[in-house]
Amino acid sequence: MSKHAILSASGAHRWMNCTPSARLELEFDDNSGEAAAEGTAAHALSEHKLRKALKRRSKKPVSPYDSDEMDNYTDGYVEFVLEV
Repeated sequence: MSKHAILSASGAHRWMNCTPSARLELEFDDNSGEAAAEGTAAHALSEHKLRKALKRRSKKPVSPYDSDEMDNYTDGYVEFVLEV
């Protein structure tokens, strides 16, 4: 898995109110749970599908969370993004 962004969207509520907190978080271990790992895998798969839909090169990410269910809901997400 790739390393999480320092100024991530999910942490924006923290670093927008306390800019140094973004660097301070690097001092601590990542104790994210199973749901966070599955969400990260879904984001990676969605990014891959969006890149392919936009005719960009992309390698499909490999994940232990690959399933028909994840494939279906990431398809729905990609359809929504492309409509917007």
